[in-house]
Amino acid sequence: MNLFDVSVCTKTIYNYIAMGLLKVKNIDLQQKVRRRKRKEKKNHDDGRMLGESIDCRDPLVDERSTFGNWERDTIVGKKGTAPVLLAVDERKKRKRHLVKIRAKTAEAVAEGLAKLRELYGAQFSQVFRTITCDNGSEFARLQEAVPEAKVYYAHPYAPWERGTNEKQNALVRYFIPKGMDMTNLSEEEVQRVEDWINTLPRKILGYETPQERFDAALKNLRP
Repeated sequence: MNLFDVSVCTKTIYNYIAMGLLKVKNIDLQQKVRRRKRKEKKNHDDGRMLGESIDCRDPLVDERSTFGNWERDTIVGKKGTAPVLLAVDERKKRKRHLVKIRAKTAEAVAEGLAKLRELYGAQFSQVFRTITCDNGSEFARLQEAVPEAKVYYAHPYAPWERGTNEKQNALVRYFIPKGMDMTNLSEEEVQRVEDWINTLPRKILGYETPQERFDAALKNLRP
C-alpha cells in the first residue's frame, strides 16, 4: 500500500503536529490558533435580554433545515471610532452580507438593513424570515427596523448561539484586523471581502460555495 493513498482526518493531522511527527507547528495554522475552547455556559439569567429569546425560535432553525434564517452582528475596527461593519449570515447556506454603516447604533443598523431590503426588493420577506442577534444596544430596535422577519436574541455570554457569525467574523479579520480604522475603507474593499467569503468552497456544503448554494435557493422562491 502506498502511503500517499491513505487519507487521514483533520483531527489526526493536528494530533501528528502535537506529537512532533510533522514539520509544522500549531502557530503556522491560522484557523487553529484562532480557535478557543468553549467556555462553560453562564446562567442565562445573567445580563439583559432585549427581546424574544432564542429559546422561542423554531427548532428547525437550529437544525439549519430551512432557508431564510440569519444571524447578525457588528464588526468594530479601531475602538471608539466609527464606522463599523454590519455582518449578516444565512445559517443554512452560509451566505454573508457585509454592510458598512456609519456607527454602532440602532439608527445605523436600520440604514444598513434598508440597503438589503432594496437589494432583494419584493423577495425580502422570503429571504429574511428570522434574525438572531446578540443583546448589543445597536440591535435594541431591530424588530422595528425589520418587521417582515421574526427577531430573536441569543443568551448573554453565549456567542456559540451565533456560530456562523463568529466563524465568518474570523474570516473578515484576515483582511480587516482588530484595531484597524475603517473610516477610509471603501465600499469596493468591503465588497471584495464579502465576495471572497461567499466564493470560498466549504466542506460542510459538499465543497460548493455559499454563493452557489444561496443562488440556487433564491431560484426556488416565488417571484
